[in-house]
Amino acid sequence: MHYNTRTFPLEDITETKQSIRQLATHQEVATLLDNNEYPHDKYRKYEVILGFDPVSTFTGALHSNVDTLFENFKSWRSHQPFCLGYFGYDLKNELEDLSSQNKILYPAPDIFFFCPGSLILIKDGRLEIKSIHDPESIYQKLMAIGSGSKGTSPRLLRISSFPDRVQYMKTVDAIRRHIKDGDIYEMNYCRYFEGDIISMDSSWMLSQLFEDAGAPFSVYMKWADLELFCASPERFLAKRGSKLISQPIKGTIKRGRNTKEDLQNQNTLYNSEKDRAEHVMIVDLVRNDLSRSCQPGTVIVEELYGIYPFNAVTQMISTITGELAEGADPVDALANCFPMGSMTGAPKIRAMQLIDQYEDFKRSVFSSAVGYWDDEGDFDFNVVIRSMMVDLSQNKLFIPVGGAIVYDSKAEAEYEESLLKAEGLLRILNINKSIHQ
Repeated sequence: MHYNTRTFPLEDITETKQSIRQLATHQEVATLLDNNEYPHDKYRKYEVILGFDPVSTFTGALHSNVDTLFENFKSWRSHQPFCLGYFGYDLKNELEDLSSQNKILYPAPDIFFFCPGSLILIKDGRLEIKSIHDPESIYQKLMAIGSGSKGTSPRLLRISSFPDRVQYMKTVDAIRRHIKDGDIYEMNYCRYFEGDIISMDSSWMLSQLFEDAGAPFSVYMKWADLELFCASPERFLAKRGSKLISQPIKGTIKRGRNTKEDLQNQNTLYNSEKDRAEHVMIVDLVRNDLSRSCQPGTVIVEELYGIYPFNAVTQMISTITGELAEGADPVDALANCFPMGSMTGAPKIRAMQLIDQYEDFKRSVFSSAVGYWDDEGDFDFNVVIRSMMVDLSQNKLFIPVGGAIVYDSKAEAEYEESLLKAEGLLRILNINKSIHQ
């Protein structure tokens, strides 16, 4: 497949992004990745990627043959110049001796990728369009859309949270007993909100979320009757040449009302023994996962306990890198790290078993990894958190949130942190935090 490529002037990146977002929501199948001009991502390669008009797709559900989906994806990807999509959380069942019996919230494949017939890229201050069609016509369509805050806010019939406050805190205490008994050191435990939709303007929702969060790994995906809105601050795994980069997050605190309070909050997070304990366990887990694919002695922690502000919260982030071993396949490297330690726990396999025992829903696209594989062999995948899935076939939305449970965790504090992580989406949906009562 051959792309026709043209570069166009980028006079106003804000207006251009608004047009790109509207164009994305009007496609039948699309993936939009937006770095939101985040200033602290030194490994960023693209500011924006929008892929649509699929010419080839790869989709599948789990079955009993170990490694089949990853192996088949490896073969399919090798013939694509560029692809976008996700690895669903339950692919863990193919990589390890695991299973999932929890309820399915919406019908999504365990893996979905497509090779776009048209790509809109913002990179190094340039707007580039690649297409099997005429790039000029796509540019004209983009310019004709215009910008501005078009659309209306969503209307919901109701929204509920599962489990409720009492059951959530009982479960946290049960997980702490497993930690006390030595089953695990840490486990990521998730709950979710579910709402009935009366109306949903995807363009409006997308712009509000991206601008509100300012997150560097934001995603909008549309396929079948599903839409994913994601304002993720977390990189799962990226490849730049032979270098692999993972940046797990563990530790969250709200932004301060002024500079003084903000710095105090950052200092509190940095010095929190609980957050450091959570964090360093995941860093060690990531180091171990990367070592399975990297040259011996090359896996290093470039930064430990980094404190990074976002629009609504401040996060603790570390950066772990390694050099891909000679002859190692990048798909295998990604599989060796999947699913991400920040959304599972330690030890990883036992934590995933307990996740399926204590959570009451299949994570599916939540806790998955969405990203791209480009024509230079580089890739970049996020961790799907701070996200909402819309299922148009049911007229429902789902907002999962989670957090790491360690022995020192307090059930009440963990519950409040889960609300903090959902707060941005709930605010855009005009839902008061009292929903949890």
